[in-house]
Amino acid sequence: MRLLNRLVVTLVACALLTGAEFVDEGELHCDEAVTHLSNCCAMPFTLSCQAGRGCSHTRPAIDDPRATELRDSSCQEIIDNGWCTQPPLTRGDGGF
Repeated sequence: MRLLNRLVVTLVACALLTGAEFVDEGELHCDEAVTHLSNCCAMPFTLSCQAGRGCSHTRPAIDDPRATELRDSSCQEIIDNGWCTQPPLTRGDGGF
């Protein structure tokens, strides 16, 4: 019990000291979509899934609802839609 309490206190302290931030749901969905895309296409993708903080209004390269659509698609659907060569980006800047 004492070890568990010490672990909890240590984790809370680390979170406070490192400035732990809220994880945007869009970031999580984007990460899942990019991972699924990489697995289906057998190639790594380096798309930015970071959402802006504070005054920044940046959104993930593949944002909802496209991120969840991609994540929930079969590998065959991804290949048939040509998303291995042209991922369905939310913003038009190329992202990768």
